[in-house]
Amino acid sequence: RARQPVRAALAPVARGAQCGLRRIGAAELAAAFADDHLDPAVCDMLGAALQSSRSLLLYGPSGSGKSTLARKLGQLQQGLVAVPHALLVDQQIIQLHDPLVHLAPGRAARQGENQRSVDTRWALCQRPVVQVGAELNQQMLDLRLDAANGVYQAPPHFMANGGMLVVDDLGRQRVAPGDLLNRLNAPLEAGADQLTVEGGHKIGVPFDATLVFVTNFAPQGLLDEASMRRIGYKIHVGALSELHYRALFRHQCHLLRINGDEAVLDHLVARLHGHGGRPLLASYPRELLARICDFAGFSGIAPRLTVAALEQAWISMFAGCTSGYAAPSLPSAPFHFNGSDPLLERI
Repeated sequence: RARQPVRAALAPVARGAQCGLRRIGAAELAAAFADDHLDPAVCDMLGAALQSSRSLLLYGPSGSGKSTLARKLGQLQQGLVAVPHALLVDQQIIQLHDPLVHLAPGRAARQGENQRSVDTRWALCQRPVVQVGAELNQQMLDLRLDAANGVYQAPPHFMANGGMLVVDDLGRQRVAPGDLLNRLNAPLEAGADQLTVEGGHKIGVPFDATLVFVTNFAPQGLLDEASMRRIGYKIHVGALSELHYRALFRHQCHLLRINGDEAVLDHLVARLHGHGGRPLLASYPRELLARICDFAGFSGIAPRLTVAALEQAWISMFAGCTSGYAAPSLPSAPFHFNGSDPLLERI
């Protein structure tokens, strides 16, 4: 419980982004993203963004691995934060701690903790990573009354204090992208937000988190120039190089215990991707191999990487889809299928 003003009571959370924070180095970042086979230039940009704690926009085609990268960035946050279980404000209880979001630190991270100084009203946690998607609306960014239990639920950006808030699928929320950016950026720059309890009474709370926006829409179709300038880093996550794509495919074969076959991999890159006009996106290798496992499991046989099995997986994945990728400029842009996938036409 916090009987003093909320901003004072949550000062340890507000200081969390600096307190005990160790910046990640280039070697650690490279090791963390080694299995993603990213272009070195993208790794450098991600490292600089993480170093700065400024807001970040990841954009590119669906399937390029943007959401996965955002979650990994959250996991790379260093240090711990103290989170109160709940707050008492004018006899209103606000539940803040969520064990699914505020994860307990490992044994090694707690070695230096002085147990005699622990206040049980607070929980020592890893830096939170809160992810929201297309379901987000304006109402979710304020306190929500749980009438059944008589408590308020904290909004996602408040729960992300001291950590990272990932807004996935930017442009698909029930609030305009520019309005959403203003709603989050203004209090972030001020270091405090205003939340409302029943009756219209507003309370000031700290807001100190790293914002990460993820979208497969063209940024210029979502945000005006002024809004774009307010985002610290804009990073395009696109297709992999052929070298990195092949390495990723071999790595996924190893993880799924499927024997690799370079001839089949050549067919995938040159024939299926090359003739079909599909970019070499990071999500494709595991998805294709997982489908090969699905078909094999249904047939009661061990999965094998063959041209026939690969084409079967490819058709199940892309039938009815357009070939290639072009980022829509607006969320409401209509989708048109032109039926131009040569593989589907051949089969």
